[in-house]
Amino acid sequence: MDDKPSALGRVIHVLDSDPDVHQMIEQSEEDLKQGKIYTTGEIIEQIKQGKL
Repeated sequence: MDDKPSALGRVIHVLDSDPDVHQMIEQSEEDLKQGKIYTTGEIIEQIKQGKL
């Protein structure tokens, strides 16, 4: 078997290593715990406004 990480494994490693991504994931988890749910449209609008 090949010991090289898969492409998906490499992507996961890069994302897990990025402190900004880690912070966004933690915030998303906290939002979900507090019952905050965002629609796709709301997320797109936040991206357009530079909030995400």
